[in-house]
Amino acid sequence: MSAVLQRAQKLYKKVYLIEIIVLIAIFGILFLYNNDFAYAFSIGFLVIFVPSVFVIYIAFFVKKGKPIDITLFYRLEAIKFLFAIILIVISIKYLITNNILVFFIGFFVALALNSLLPFILNIFKQRN
Repeated sequence: MSAVLQRAQKLYKKVYLIEIIVLIAIFGILFLYNNDFAYAFSIGFLVIFVPSVFVIYIAFFVKKGKPIDITLFYRLEAIKFLFAIILIVISIKYLITNNILVFFIGFFVALALNSLLPFILNIFKQRN
């Protein structure tokens, strides 16, 4: 496997570990305040987190040793998008009752972490 893919694997392992720690910390704080908020936030967070982990797992861990086709990434992103939409619909329809705002706060926190953490970790790595 190429050095670039190995670095990407390590990077995303760190990203997802940090995201899990953030989720647990915020869940704990919200649970002390209001357990319904903690539940809604966690579901919103997981709606983005689970499809993202799924795509990275397939792209970097299942396909390792095989040549990576760029169209695979586009297909995986489309699958991630559809998977996230399905999870959002299921969550809103069946799981979330009255804390839709907290659900979307969790959703956007996870989305921001998924987008920004890889860049932030790369910047800190380049400085060291």
